[in-house]
Amino acid sequence: MNIYDIAAKSGVSPATVSRVINGNRHVRAETRAKVLQVIRDTGFQPNAFAQGLNFNSIGMVGVLCSDFADSFYSRAVASLESHLRVGNMNVTVICTGYSVERQIEGIRKLKAKNVDAIVLIGAAYSEIPESYIAEVAQETPVVTVTTAVFDLPNVCAVCCDERGGTKTAIAELLAAGHQNVLFVCEHTGNSNSFKLRGYEDAYEEANIPSPKLVLTTGNSQPEAEAVIYRHLKDHIAEIDAVMAGNDVLAAYVLKAMHRLGCMRPVIGFNNSTLTTMVIPELTSVDNKLEDLCEIAVQRLIDILGQKTVQKKTVLPAELIRRESF
Repeated sequence: MNIYDIAAKSGVSPATVSRVINGNRHVRAETRAKVLQVIRDTGFQPNAFAQGLNFNSIGMVGVLCSDFADSFYSRAVASLESHLRVGNMNVTVICTGYSVERQIEGIRKLKAKNVDAIVLIGAAYSEIPESYIAEVAQETPVVTVTTAVFDLPNVCAVCCDERGGTKTAIAELLAAGHQNVLFVCEHTGNSNSFKLRGYEDAYEEANIPSPKLVLTTGNSQPEAEAVIYRHLKDHIAEIDAVMAGNDVLAAYVLKAMHRLGCMRPVIGFNNSTLTTMVIPELTSVDNKLEDLCEIAVQRLIDILGQKTVQKKTVLPAELIRRESF
């Protein structure tokens, strides 16, 4: 039950329902009484989120992600939708791909829908010019989830310490004697740049020369599988362990090792459901995605309620040990 349902049962607009909920005086007494009666009859409970919306609200949050087929993004969207639904809010999702032009077009489409707020999922959105985000945020609050961070008014970020999480994972591999660690990622930009810094941090702290073993695969998953297999086939003797920028790539590493009849320690990233669907079960860095999404929604509640919010929230990552290391 949301304000749209209340509006339909009352025979008024969602904006009128929002005015009643927020105690706006510019509502006729008869209309107010009718809406309040429907609210009582249905047991509808306006919460802090609904009460924070102004009378122009449509009860909608716009969400942008780069690749909905990627389990990381689909998990994030599902988590956000679940928390927003508790707040009687609806979600509209646009999948933009990775080009800045399509990302900006996605934001324009959301603004055309007059959404109450915009959530950007993923580090890819850090490539959007800050001047454009600043312009958008003048009218529509923006919350970023993961590593796209803009130090701008009406914009806040909720992210995981991916650099620290990677450093911890590599440090444990080094402590176990695995000094030649291959890092596999789609590309070296965006969040992978933080992970690669963590990779170097671990070697520096251990006072071990970094081998700088990095394999980039591109964004196409079928191509990534082939690239990983060919690389391991040619270089497996030089590799003591592998860490991947996400769990999908780590699964391809396990598959390639199985085909080659060899095994090395493997660590993934994101701690997705995939970790327990492969053999051996995958050790992975937990980026606390569900916690990030819950906090992001709370930030939206505070922003729309015109409260002062923490501009940047960083959660520590955690290495979840399983069979692969």
